Amino acid sequence: MSTARSFFKLPILFTLINYVLLRIGHLVMLWFSSGFRAEDFQSGFMARFIFNSMASTLHELFIYFVIVAIACYYAKLHEVTKRNIVIILIGAICATILNLLLTFFWKSAGLLLFNTLSLLSQSWIVLTTVITLTTWLFYLTSLMLVALLIFFLLRWCVRSEQQTSSLFEMNAANLSIIHNMLFSGTIVALFMYFVTAIPNYIFPTYSDDLVHFVLVLLCLLLISGLHLFFIYFFVQPCFSQSYSTLQIIRLLKSIGIIVGILCVAMFITIIVIEVIFYLYLADQGFEIMIPFMIASFTALLVVYYVILLTCSRFAVRRYFSV
Repeated sequence: MSTARSFFKLPILFTLINYVLLRIGHLVMLWFSSGFRAEDFQSGFMARFIFNSMASTLHELFIYFVIVAIACYYAKLHEVTKRNIVIILIGAICATILNLLLTFFWKSAGLLLFNTLSLLSQSWIVLTTVITLTTWLFYLTSLMLVALLIFFLLRWCVRSEQQTSSLFEMNAANLSIIHNMLFSGTIVALFMYFVTAIPNYIFPTYSDDLVHFVLVLLCLLLISGLHLFFIYFFVQPCFSQSYSTLQIIRLLKSIGIIVGILCVAMFITIIVIEVIFYLYLADQGFEIMIPFMIASFTALLVVYYVILLTCSRFAVRRYFSV
C-alpha cells in the first residue's frame, strides 16, 4: 500500500532536477547572449547572477512540487522504480527546454514591447505598469503551458510503457497529509513569489563577497521552511473529511479564499500606514523614520500571519472538515 511519504518522492525528485537544469540553462543563455566573454565568468557579476537566479526562483520549487505531485497522481506514477525515475528525468528535461524557449521568447518580445512603449509614452509610470502586468501575464501563461506539458508527458510516458502503478489509495492514514502538503506548498509558493522579488534589488548593491549571497539564500530557505512548517501543522487538524480522490477544486477554492482576504487586508494595512505617515510624520526628522519603519514592518507581519492562519483554518474547515 502506498503511503503519503512515497507519494511525494517522485515530485521532489522532478522538482530538484528541473530547478538545477533551469539554473544551468539560464547560465548558458547568459553566456551566449554575452558573446562568450570569459571575463564575465571570472568577475563578481557572474556570482551575483547565479545566486540572484537561485534566490529569486525559490518559489518554483514549491510550484512545481505541487504541479508534479498532482500530475503523478493522475498519471498513476507513484512507485520509485528505475522506469519511473527515467520518466521523471525525461519530464524534467522537456519542461526545462520549454521553459528556456519561453524565456528566450519573452526576452525578445519584452525588449520589443519596451521599445514600442517608449516611443508611444514618456511616462515611466505607464511603462512600469504595462511591463509589470505583461510580465505577470507571461509568467502565468508559461506556467500553464509547462504544467500542461508535464501532465500530458507523464501520462503519455506511463501509457507508452503499458505499465501503470495501482491508483493511489486515499485512506484515512494519508488523505489529510497529502491534501495538507499540497495546500501548504501552494500557499508557500505564492508567498515566496513575492518575497523572492527582494533579492533583485539587494544583490546588485552587494560586494563580491560570496558570504553575502549565501546568507541571503539561506535566510530565504529558512523563511520558506518555517512558513511551510507553521501552515502545515496549524491547519492539519482541519483536514478531517475523507475522500476517495484528490480534491483539486476544493484546494483551489480554499486557496482562493485565503489569497483574496489576505490581499484586501494587506492593502488596507498599507493604506493606513501611508495615511499615518503623511498626516503625522511627513514633517518629522530622520530619527523618527527608523522607528516608524520598524513599527510598520512589524504591523504588516502581525496582520499577515494573523489573517493567513485564521483564514487558512476557516477555508480548510469549509471544504475539508466533516
